[in-house]
Amino acid sequence: MQTSKILSAITFHNQQRYNKRIFAQSRHTLTESYQLSENVRTGKQLAPTFLFHFINTITVALLCITLIYFVETELSKSFTLVVFFQTVAIANLGIITTIIRNHPILNRKAVNVCKNFKTKMCRMFFSETHPENSVGANIQIPTTINGKSLINTIGIEDHFSNLQASWN
Repeated sequence: MQTSKILSAITFHNQQRYNKRIFAQSRHTLTESYQLSENVRTGKQLAPTFLFHFINTITVALLCITLIYFVETELSKSFTLVVFFQTVAIANLGIITTIIRNHPILNRKAVNVCKNFKTKMCRMFFSETHPENSVGANIQIPTTINGKSLINTIGIEDHFSNLQASWN
């Protein structure tokens, strides 16, 4: 019983010390708080980019070491250079992609561009229009309460002949 009281007192004391320290450190002005939040946000945006910069640096170092110490034939050097340039190209694409994906405004614009491009491409390839030659037999004709047809029964030829007579 005494042990639990001692542990409770120590825990309570540590909690109070922690709260005082947090409260003492949070006395930033508004501009300092804004700057801290901007620094954290920028760090989160740039963290993936640092990984791809690291891959670029390591790739260049490995290429130099490989060309100087391990590769002797021209075919091997050519193959090593091809692999090097492909790796650097992929890493550079990764840098650009992570910057766009993690930046809120650039991400929004990129998503809109992709949606517009997708819409145009889908419209161009998948939405071919074909004229309908015949009317389906299962179309119901609208009727009144009495059951009479709402559609005018005058034939198409009669309609156009009436129009032509009225124009002349």
